Amino acid sequence: MKRILRLLSLFLFFIYATVSAQSKFEKGYFIDNNNQKIECLIKNRDWKSAPKKFEYKLADTDQEQTIQVVNITELVIYDYCKYIKAKVEIDRTSNNIKDLDANSNPVWIEETLLLTVLMEGKASLYAYYEGSLQRFFYRQLSNAPIKQFIYKLYQPENMSVKKYLVNAQFHQQLRLDLPCEAVGEEQIQKMSYSERSLMDYFSLYHQSINEALVDYTPKNPKEYWHFNLILGLNHTSLSYTDTDLEFIDFGSKVSVALGAEAEIIVPYTQKRLTFLLSPNLQLLEGSTLFNNVRRVGFQFYAINMPVGFRFYQPISPNLKIFANLGYVFEFPINAYVERNSVVSYKISVKEPDFLKNLSIGMGAFYKKFGGEFRYYGTRGVLGYDPKASSSFSKISFLLSYRLF
Repeated sequence: MKRILRLLSLFLFFIYATVSAQSKFEKGYFIDNNNQKIECLIKNRDWKSAPKKFEYKLADTDQEQTIQVVNITELVIYDYCKYIKAKVEIDRTSNNIKDLDANSNPVWIEETLLLTVLMEGKASLYAYYEGSLQRFFYRQLSNAPIKQFIYKLYQPENMSVKKYLVNAQFHQQLRLDLPCEAVGEEQIQKMSYSERSLMDYFSLYHQSINEALVDYTPKNPKEYWHFNLILGLNHTSLSYTDTDLEFIDFGSKVSVALGAEAEIIVPYTQKRLTFLLSPNLQLLEGSTLFNNVRRVGFQFYAINMPVGFRFYQPISPNLKIFANLGYVFEFPINAYVERNSVVSYKISVKEPDFLKNLSIGMGAFYKKFGGEFRYYGTRGVLGYDPKASSSFSKISFLLSYRLF
């Protein structure tokens, strides 16, 4: 238990260092309130919500400076994002089911906001994110006012607490203000109030009128997830004490680890955080002579399934170090302890202690090749059997190859 707590502390320190690490400065520009365009290097913090300030350098060797967004009208990081400041009417009423009001109409508030530019053309699409608030805006022509696409959940006073109605007026706004022959009425009615759905419509609209459209969303379409093949070695040890207080130690064993990893990149983390699923096959067996008389053996064939998160820290364009924390699910295929060829206990892998089911790994990726040391908490593997106690520990050294 002390070892897993020490490793957990080390893991948390790594995460703190990763989160605190400096983001990368990238080429871009901003336009200040005097309409002066300033080419510079901007710290890319992969903002989800609109930033209130940002850091920049005029040159790579210059000192870092900070500017508040109230002092700018436009912000661009090349090939990554664009923001513009605009005075708009926004409806801030909540779409949280617990906080709905009875009014179907939006409640307009005039504000000056920094909008994310999603697409820009004859008609332009914008977004505004602030915590859980998500609103989309559009402009029909370059000199036209920016309007919000209307989407509101509401709950009439006589309606059940768990039910609500939807004002999806944005369907009508699309049909009247941005008519597109390529999209039928039924398709419009099925559209969701989401970034992807609206961007797809804007693309079709501009194709139908034969006008150019610029997409300002990040240009990394393939990097939503990774898939890695794994080959490695497990170093394990198993011992147990039965009802006769006989302690039996099977000693240390080395076995082959075969498996795969699927990593889903968590958005707005600069690709530093992934959700990790790491199934691998465990084939382990052994035997020993107890008091030089009785043969005691075991077989532990199982699918090992750590599920958790992996945090990356880039060192160079080709090298990243990482740490991962997972909760281990184990599914026995054929697992038991036997004495004199008679099965005594089934290995059920039901450890009630949460910490003992954790796995902690640290390693590195160089281009497509990776290596990792992974420690698993020492735990019981005879389930809740009152007749025996057991101790199973495992450390793995894993090599991986990233397919994509």
